Amino acid sequence: TWFVAKPDYTVMLANQDIDGESTTYLVNDLGRSLFFFANDEPNVSNCSGGCLDAWPVFDRELPAVVPSTISSAGFDQIDANNGGKQLIYQGKPLYYFAQDTERGQISGNAVDNWSLAGL
Repeated sequence: TWFVAKPDYTVMLANQDIDGESTTYLVNDLGRSLFFFANDEPNVSNCSGGCLDAWPVFDRELPAVVPSTISSAGFDQIDANNGGKQLIYQGKPLYYFAQDTERGQISGNAVDNWSLAGL
């Protein structure tokens, strides 16, 4: 399910039926799915080197512009392992899956230690 959104949102919400369950998760302003890495620590990314090739960081600037159903206070920024900045949600760094290039693709959700950035 996709909703009409403001053109300046940093993130939006997507909802898909995954394994028979309705799942709501974060996407970027173009609808690309965002992911969490289970090996990260709060406010620290443990993805570097080749990991960043497969899982590029979500590198948006603050303040986060978000739908009214999400609190912008849940977003912050850390120094990314690629030399830039990385947006985090509730202390968890956000990433893309390089192979998911189109809106609604979630194949990264099937990779061990990675999950959709759910609420």
